Amino acid sequence: MTFAKRIASATAQLLLSNALVRLFSLVTMPVLTHLLAPEAYGTVAIAGTAISLVSVVALTGMDMSYVRAFHAKGTASGQEAEAYAWRYVLVGGVVVGGISALLWKYIVSDIFSLPAYLAGFIGIGVLLAVSREMTTIRARLNNRYRAMSLSIVLSGLGAAAISLGVAYWWRQDELPLVLSLVAGNLIPILTLGIPSLKTLCRPSGLDRTHRLNILRIGLAGIVTAPMQWIMSSADRWFLGYFEDAASVGIYSIGYNVGIMGMMINSSVTSVWLPEAAKVFEERSDRNRDILGQTIERLVACYAIVWLAISAAGGDIIRLLTAPAFHEAASIVPLIAGAVFFDGVNALGKTNLLLVKKLHYSIWSWIVGGSLCFLFNLLLVPSMGRVGAALTQATTFAVIAAGMSFLSHREFPISFHWRRLGLLLCGVTAFGVVMVPAWANTPILSLLFKLPVGLLAGVVILRYCAPEEMRWVARRFALAIQRG
Repeated sequence: MTFAKRIASATAQLLLSNALVRLFSLVTMPVLTHLLAPEAYGTVAIAGTAISLVSVVALTGMDMSYVRAFHAKGTASGQEAEAYAWRYVLVGGVVVGGISALLWKYIVSDIFSLPAYLAGFIGIGVLLAVSREMTTIRARLNNRYRAMSLSIVLSGLGAAAISLGVAYWWRQDELPLVLSLVAGNLIPILTLGIPSLKTLCRPSGLDRTHRLNILRIGLAGIVTAPMQWIMSSADRWFLGYFEDAASVGIYSIGYNVGIMGMMINSSVTSVWLPEAAKVFEERSDRNRDILGQTIERLVACYAIVWLAISAAGGDIIRLLTAPAFHEAASIVPLIAGAVFFDGVNALGKTNLLLVKKLHYSIWSWIVGGSLCFLFNLLLVPSMGRVGAALTQATTFAVIAAGMSFLSHREFPISFHWRRLGLLLCGVTAFGVVMVPAWANTPILSLLFKLPVGLLAGVVILRYCAPEEMRWVARRFALAIQRG
């Protein structure tokens, strides 16, 4: 199977499973937004972002080191690297998770007027989050994409069932959402599995030099990961400080719809990094061209996803949520834009990781994180939720530009820059037209937009991937002839 087909096949499996999970969240949204107040969503949004921050600190880039060292030639074996990475991350998860629980109980809960009892969930959530990340990477490295897809579906189904059951029959506060968050991290660990206890307990067999080499590969993650957290999560903390948990709850609904494109990003990234590492190790100029062509098409797909979510997101919120949450529609295009730029950034980061120069990205993340903090400080007090979303889109765009520049400088790949630029301008023009509601009734607005959106997608794909579209057209014609 060719590189492009491997990417497409594995991505399709993961994309389908992620789409089902998003469908679960959309199905539960009308029920939960009527049972739970915006304050409940705001509390869990802050708790979830806290777990996200502490998790990346606990990982300290070891997840990226794990991927790169597992397939690297002329170094330690993949099994030795795996044993070392897992032990490092699990110990870090326990220590950092315990510290974060104490900080939540005695500091964060007082400052933001949040429930102190969530401290235990924070500590457990950190350990489960880092374990889930490592479990997913282990499955990717062993090409277990079908098992990953199943675990994603089971995770989404379990989380949805728990949130609905607890909210309907027991508690109408933040607890249903907290328990679903815990289940969403635990179920993939149980379904995909972790290395054997024997592997985790015995020494990895690596000498000091090899251990340091593995640490250095992802060392930039110590800086870049917290900066990424600031850019993707600090908005809710600023809203919680300058406004209240209810405002954070409304924002979180718009945010959850806006980041639906992350199911594309995460599906592609899950496949792209290990597969690109395999191709890179072959050291062929032809493979470099293949990587460039694939990246160009992925950027085009990300742009189509932005257009679809921006056009439909506001109508979906008005259709599925209680009236108290309808104001969230205004931030969807901006959050979807941040997701687009995050996808571009991930592609550039992969190229730097392949040439073991990921540390060059540190300055881009420092600049982006600093701008994010400054813009949130300036825009949230005056513009509220829109200011927070605008900050997200702007700072992720800055990071994507910096990462693309560094990636092309260190690992030059041929692109059709003019074609890509015209494509992005065209998608933006379509977005300006399709974001506003086209009818007073959300369902009618969606129906009016659907044919225009499909036509726009076909035109974009025909422009940026003509060979693939001709192949699709031939297959479609052949299927019609066969009846």
